[in-house]
Amino acid sequence: VAAAGRVAPAAGSALAGGEAAGGGDAATSASGAQGGGEAKPKRVRKKKKPKFVEGGGSSVYVCGLPEGEEAAALSAEVAESFKVAGVLKTDPASGQPRVKIYCAPGGTSKGDALVTFLKAESVPLAVTLRDGFEMRDGAALKVQPARFEMRGEALQQQARSKDDAQIARKKQRRLEQKALAEWDDSQLPAGASATIVVLLGLFDTSEADCADAAFYSNLREDVRVECGKAGAIEKVTIFEGSEQGAAAVRFKSGDDAQRCVAMMREKSFGGSQVKCELYDGVTDYRAKALREAAAASSGGKSGADVEAQEAQLESFAQWLEADSTDDEIDPEAGGD
Repeated sequence: VAAAGRVAPAAGSALAGGEAAGGGDAATSASGAQGGGEAKPKRVRKKKKPKFVEGGGSSVYVCGLPEGEEAAALSAEVAESFKVAGVLKTDPASGQPRVKIYCAPGGTSKGDALVTFLKAESVPLAVTLRDGFEMRDGAALKVQPARFEMRGEALQQQARSKDDAQIARKKQRRLEQKALAEWDDSQLPAGASATIVVLLGLFDTSEADCADAAFYSNLREDVRVECGKAGAIEKVTIFEGSEQGAAAVRFKSGDDAQRCVAMMREKSFGGSQVKCELYDGVTDYRAKALREAAAASSGGKSGADVEAQEAQLESFAQWLEADSTDDEIDPEAGGD
């Protein structure tokens, strides 16, 4: 209480420390052995530390009381005077109304007290009805809502907690700044595949079955125009008959390839939404017939000989990343 510094330490120890801690006693639960089984280990709940509340809650601070009197008798008299404002909270140990008389070293009253109601709504009513009230002739009471202040070790602990939290926030900011400083282009996909973008879903199997050279030529030009908005293109490859409706676009720089991926993810192509991603360096997007023919010519069985399949994929990847014309070239045919 601002008006009397005596309230804070007593309130801090009795109210914030005693009652709240009483409500947070450790509770244990265990299952006994059933049918000769072993008992489960007990689960011990941690005690919750009481939260410090700066506002007085449902308490009022009273001064102007008689001094030098026995605390118990004065406490009963104060309780009788203040019950007009509402039900007073009961002390669980004594069963008496919660009225704390502040005493001098000799044990007699110092002239002030803390009265605690069951409901916070009683506080303004007590101030209205009992501020200026003469409990005894010639002695007017001064009543105001209680306000607790944290002092001593509790205040120091709160300050330490705030300092620790501030240090943790600063450390986190430093780590984030370090991570940003260490980020560079080396963390992007490396190699020639970082400049190749793959488009999927440009056409379906029904379109592929009836497609002719003109269809793929027009599609190649459309892909060149759309993807060219992201940067300079070196090569466009349409995988004719591909079950995935695939095409590959190789850019001069990795930045342009990244830009194309971001741009095409937000657009539809030819009335349908396409999937756009950087080439992973291993996937063969050619039609199934071409893949099987390549596997047969290399002496391996498609999907059976792992080494032959890996060699086939490596050959395809090298061809896709190599300099060549826009026309699709069979890597096993030795075309130009």
